[in-house]
Amino acid sequence: MPARTTVARMPDLLAIVSKAVFDADNRNAAVGQVLAIDRYVSTNKALEPLRGGGRLFLVTVRPPDEQLWLVAVLESPKHDGKAWVAKANTRPIANISALRGSIRFTSNTGISATKGALGMSLQTPRQLTEEDVAMMLGSAPAPASAKKTASAPVAPKKEVAPKKEAPPPPPKKTAGDDGSKQLSSGKWANALEPLLARWKDERAPELAELIERVSAQLPSPKSWQLTRPDAAQFDLVAFLSTLTDGKFADSLARIQKLEKLDPDPRVAAALTRLIVTPPFTAQSSREFWTSLYEQLSDRHADPRTLDALKPLVKDYQATFGRTKMGEAMERRVQALVKTLSERFATVPHADVTKQLAMLPAAKAAPPGPKTKSGQSLEELLAAVYERPDDDGVREVYADALLEVGDPRGEFMTLQFKRARGEPLTPAETKQEAALQKKHVKAWLGPLYDVLYTTHLEFRRGFLYAAQIRPVGKAIPAARNHPAWSTVRELNMSTGGTNERGASLILQPNARRIRVLTNIVYLVLDELAASPGDGRELEVLDISWLPLGDGEGEYGEVAMRAWKATLTGAAFPKLRALQFGYEAAGNLEALEGLWTSPLCKRLERVRFSRYPNAALFVLAERRCSKQLTVELDFGPFFFAATPGGNLELRAGEPDGHVDNVWKQLLPHVAAAPWKRVTVAAGALTEPQLAALRKQLPKADVVVS
Repeated sequence: MPARTTVARMPDLLAIVSKAVFDADNRNAAVGQVLAIDRYVSTNKALEPLRGGGRLFLVTVRPPDEQLWLVAVLESPKHDGKAWVAKANTRPIANISALRGSIRFTSNTGISATKGALGMSLQTPRQLTEEDVAMMLGSAPAPASAKKTASAPVAPKKEVAPKKEAPPPPPKKTAGDDGSKQLSSGKWANALEPLLARWKDERAPELAELIERVSAQLPSPKSWQLTRPDAAQFDLVAFLSTLTDGKFADSLARIQKLEKLDPDPRVAAALTRLIVTPPFTAQSSREFWTSLYEQLSDRHADPRTLDALKPLVKDYQATFGRTKMGEAMERRVQALVKTLSERFATVPHADVTKQLAMLPAAKAAPPGPKTKSGQSLEELLAAVYERPDDDGVREVYADALLEVGDPRGEFMTLQFKRARGEPLTPAETKQEAALQKKHVKAWLGPLYDVLYTTHLEFRRGFLYAAQIRPVGKAIPAARNHPAWSTVRELNMSTGGTNERGASLILQPNARRIRVLTNIVYLVLDELAASPGDGRELEVLDISWLPLGDGEGEYGEVAMRAWKATLTGAAFPKLRALQFGYEAAGNLEALEGLWTSPLCKRLERVRFSRYPNAALFVLAERRCSKQLTVELDFGPFFFAATPGGNLELRAGEPDGHVDNVWKQLLPHVAAAPWKRVTVAAGALTEPQLAALRKQLPKADVVVS
């Protein structure tokens, strides 16, 4: 007989369409309607299997009861650099909420999101099994809840000699062993004991969700402090919420305390969150991370940790920081994922349907007031963050705020008036400032704690420019917040000297920043090594780039960052590059700039804070048809423009103007300028006369 050929099945992946995006394009969509969707905008690497063919199943979550809708199926989509594009969808919208407990994915993890978190749980695209696809397309019924989702293949029986004595049967479980008795009577604390004992052996994600749901029924904790020496006699929920509070020594002691606790999925979830948003990145924190990784690989091993870490495993340094410590942490994450993948090669499952039914229904958040548009304020705000450059969306939000008497509506109205070029009255200007001062904390949310409040600029009602404040504890909450999407100018300030501050500009929501100032070599190293897709950065200001340190630790990282920067890969829209004094001190190290791929796109290179005076000759030689080289010497500002021309205007006032000019004049005259244009008032008559004397062949004019 001819050999049987096995044909590989094309992958089928599921991805979520955010509520804001779906509503913006399909406001009146209903089940049964066919939406001519032909693309899915995403550069998520989890969708890469589609490059070889397959289908992309698009779902969205519908309020208020979190219905799950299948809204489109894209056949064999192709990526055009920004989106997965295919022929328009032909399938009608289907409500597949009933399949939430039946879809397993190829990872066999299923959908285990708690109330209100379904959309977030599906943020990472996942591959569907054949059974999942059949159910979603309606060609197979959902399995009964009691039916096992998968069965292991049965190996052929081998001849085995009979045992002399059969092993004793396992002890029968008594009523209440599964926590049902305690749950039915509302004794939540008592119910946790048998459930945690079961978790110790089973480690099923469904069981973990049940434990967390039961734990959420307990009264809000007041303190985690021990009431007696027994390590079990303290409030774990409160303890886990304070793991990184206070000094590092306190955090280390708390993380090590968890080593003594029995296996607990709540501990596993808390430790996993610390990996996803690392609170400490210094070399001195190694002991903290050693304890954490050891616990997750053994005592508190949890298959759910795999789902959280797999998207990070290939480039964890982008999250932790591109330092030697970051390299070590990336290896730790990879080792942990490998260990857990081997331990949970087959993910265990548990039927906890009966116990879940005994819990009170989760209280849905009260819906926000509906506006004339039919959308809530939360939905309209999300639309602004989705389309931050669309003034029409902002104006709709402002009108809705005015409808309900929200003060931000008045603030936005005043700012739109200013944006249209209409001057505000003194009273309006005062009211604008008063509203911002009173409500800025509420408007910024977690961003408030990582920004200097004296350096905030709002435009058209939302944050436009800000300066980072290096508050490490507050950074994890601020990272990835949608409010970053409206920020266009960011000053890293002293926050740019640590990796946690740098992580704020590497997040997807910060890719619309166009002016980034005061970054140091550590931040540049991370930024230049990150993907440039979608980054809108146009002006980059480097305050410290120690290229002259040779093979030292600073110089090695700085040179690596500089070489990666010159490729231009991370900065597709960069048009201006600025250097501080420390960055421009080594002219030889900067020589590679002028012939680099990056420089071919630049329109302006600026050297600030009293740069090396020898740059005059370099500037005259390097300015080109599209490139202007600027030199900022405090009281004097020069611009070398194409054609051998030099422009001079007054800069910042300085008490040593005459001395500065005397030092600069020989260097200015060292280059063969054809024309020197001096702005009126930039030079005194004696200074102007000295310039003409030094440049007899140049055309020196005052404008």
